[in-house]
Amino acid sequence: MVFTLVGMLTVDRIGRRPLLIGDAIGLTLCMTLMASTLTFSPFIGSGWLALGALTSYIVMYAFTPGVLCFLIISEIAPLRARAKVASLSIFINFSANLMVALLSLPMLARLGTASTFWIFAAICAGFVWFSFHVPETRGKSLEDVEHDFRQRHRERQRQASANSAGSGLSLARRAQATKRSGRTVDGADPPMANACGRDIERRR
Repeated sequence: MVFTLVGMLTVDRIGRRPLLIGDAIGLTLCMTLMASTLTFSPFIGSGWLALGALTSYIVMYAFTPGVLCFLIISEIAPLRARAKVASLSIFINFSANLMVALLSLPMLARLGTASTFWIFAAICAGFVWFSFHVPETRGKSLEDVEHDFRQRHRERQRQASANSAGSGLSLARRAQATKRSGRTVDGADPPMANACGRDIERRR
């Protein structure tokens, strides 16, 4: 709870994306350390190391994802569909929490403790990849965020149109070159030229 308050106070100073990336890497390291202590033979201090990894994971989660989850949802959703997008996102979030609660004990019983935590570490690694694709919204109004998304969408559409137009133009140029040289579009000889060539070879 204390670190949730700390996250609330620092999210506007550092930014959403840097906090999310750094915290996702920290969560992955904590889960990897936890899984490692459960995989290898116990050694002196391994119990304290596992406890420290688990506690650090809880602190890091409360510090960033626990705060940014609901904040980013409300910021990146378009104005005309914000209520539906936010509701759907929160539904998916709590559904995932329910799945973790229902599947954790069966996974521990069937797969073992080490394998279960290695799976959790892999999920955290996927969260690192996701964090690098989250846009930065610090210091922007909701209207500015939506305008940026629309601008990116227009640029991608313009780039896709330019690429398709360029490919069509190159194909037309190849067709013109084919007519001039008497060869097909893919560079092969036309059927008549092949037949004439085979006839000349037979005569030789």
